[in-house]
Amino acid sequence: MKIFLTLFFAILITTVGWMQADVTLELFKDGFSSPIDMAHAGDERLFVVEQGGSIKIIAADGTIQNQPFLNINSRISSSGGEQGLLGLAFHPDYINNRFFYVNYTAGSLTTRISRFTTSADNPDEADPDSEVIILEFNQPFNNHNGGDIAFGPDGFLYIGTGDGGSGGDPQGNSQNRQSLLGKMLRIDVTTNTDAYTIPSDNPFVNDDETLDEIWALGLRNPWRYSFDQLTGDLWNGDVGQSAREEINFQAGNSAGGENYGWNCREGIIPYINPGSACNVASGFVEPAFDYTQGGGNGCSVTGGFVYRGCAYPELYGNYVFADFCSGRFWTTVGNPADGFSTDEALDSGLSISAFGEDINNELYAINYGGQIYRVQSGTPLMVVVVNNANILSASTNGIVASYQWNLNGTPINGANMIDYTPTETGDYSVTLATTPGCSITSESVNVVVTGIETLEGLTVFDIYPSPFKATLSFNVTLEQSSKTRVSLLSQSGKVIQEKEWNGATTIQEQWDTQDLTAGVYLIKLETEKGSMMKKVLKF
Repeated sequence: MKIFLTLFFAILITTVGWMQADVTLELFKDGFSSPIDMAHAGDERLFVVEQGGSIKIIAADGTIQNQPFLNINSRISSSGGEQGLLGLAFHPDYINNRFFYVNYTAGSLTTRISRFTTSADNPDEADPDSEVIILEFNQPFNNHNGGDIAFGPDGFLYIGTGDGGSGGDPQGNSQNRQSLLGKMLRIDVTTNTDAYTIPSDNPFVNDDETLDEIWALGLRNPWRYSFDQLTGDLWNGDVGQSAREEINFQAGNSAGGENYGWNCREGIIPYINPGSACNVASGFVEPAFDYTQGGGNGCSVTGGFVYRGCAYPELYGNYVFADFCSGRFWTTVGNPADGFSTDEALDSGLSISAFGEDINNELYAINYGGQIYRVQSGTPLMVVVVNNANILSASTNGIVASYQWNLNGTPINGANMIDYTPTETGDYSVTLATTPGCSITSESVNVVVTGIETLEGLTVFDIYPSPFKATLSFNVTLEQSSKTRVSLLSQSGKVIQEKEWNGATTIQEQWDTQDLTAGVYLIKLETEKGSMMKKVLKF
C-alpha cells in the first residue's frame, strides 16, 4: 500500500451523559418465578428475588444455580398481589460481615425488614436461621407495601414504604408525621448490627412532631428507587392513584425532609382527600417527570437506574425507567437547576417489575413473567487501532480521558497520545480511559518495523550531527524516484516536524532544532517501498 493513501475511517462520536438515547433489550436469562428485584454482592454474581420467597443466583459463568441462595416462603404472608418477598440489599461491608437485608410481608399485614447472614462455608448459601428482625410495622391494607430497600452512598439503609393501601390514602398516612407509612425511611444498621439506630443528621431528629426514622414524606407507593452511582442522587418511582405516575428526584447533597405531596397532590395535579393534612402542608416538591395513566402509557411506574456502565456510551447518564402495565420505557436527563428532559425510549410490551445493576454498573430489566433482559443502547463502546504506513491511531466512539499504547501486552513508557509510531516489530494495542471512568483495550495489530538493509531502493540515509543540538541534517538517496516523507518524532511517537517530497531520488535537508528539549528522538523515513526509523540524541 502506498504511504500516502488516504484512510477514511469514521466512527460516530457521542457526547456522553447529555444525549438521550433509545434502548433495546436482549434476553439474558429465563425461568424465574415472578421475579421482582435483583442485586449484586460486590462480585460477578447476580441475585434475583422471586416474590414467592426465594432468592436465586445467576453465577459468574451465567448459569442459574439450582439451589436457592435463600428460601423463606414459609414466612411470607402472601405471595400474591403486592405482598411477598419484595426487596434485597447487601451491606456495604458484605465482603467482611456477610450481612444482607430483605423486605417482606409477614404475619397479618406486617412489613418486616430483616437481616440474614451468608454461610461462612458456602458463599452461595444463606443461613435461613440467621434472621434478625431489624424493623417491622403493621399495614392497614394488603396493598401499597412499597418493598424496595437500598443502601445509600452514606452507608445508611433507605426503606421506601407505601401509604398503607386501599385507595386515596384514607387514613392520611403519607402526610402523618407520626406514621412510618408513605415515607422514605433512613436508618443506621451498622452501629448496632442487631437492631438499628437513627443517623444523627436525619432531618427530623429534633422535631418532636415527626418520627426520627423519616427521611422524606408524601409518597404513595415507592415501588422501586435507586441511587446514582456517580452523583448519589436518589431517583424514586412513585406509583400513582388513578391519574398520574411520577418520578421524584432528590439531589445527592440533600439534607432530607422533602415532601412529595401525596395525598394532597398526585404528580403535578391536586388530589385532595378529606383525611389528609393538605390545609397545613406546604412546600411540596414537584416530580422530575410525571405522565398520565392510560393512552398507552400504562398504570404503574417502575423506577430504574441512572446508567453508569461502560458498554453503551450513548446511554451514559440517562435515567432509565418503565411502566409495569404497558412495558413502555423512558429516559430522563437533567437536574432541578437546568430542568429535566424525558423521552420515550422503547415499547417493549413486557411487564417490567424492576431493574438491576451488575458489578460493572451494566443495566438489566426484569420481566415479571420470568425473564431478565440486558438493557442496551446504540453502538457498544469500542476502540480499534488503525495502521497507516506504520503510524498507529486509536479510533473510538467514547470520550477519551487518556491513551496508553502497549507492545506485546506491556505498557510503553510515555506512549500516551492518540497516535503512536512503532520503533520495533511486535503486537501493538491501545488502552483507553474514558471520561465515565471506564477502560477498554483494543485488539492487537502486528507491526513489522524494517531496517535499512531491508528497505528496498534505499542506498543512503545519513543523519548528522549525532548527537545534535541547534540543527539536524539528513541525506537520502534512492535508486528510483519515489514519493518520500521524513518525520521527526518524539519518543512517544508524536510528530514534531515532517516534510514530503514527490518524485525525489536525492534529498538533502537541514532542520532547526534549537527549541527542542534534550532527549531521544526518532527520524522516520517513508517511501513507496516501505519505512524505517533511526534513533537520534539531542544534547
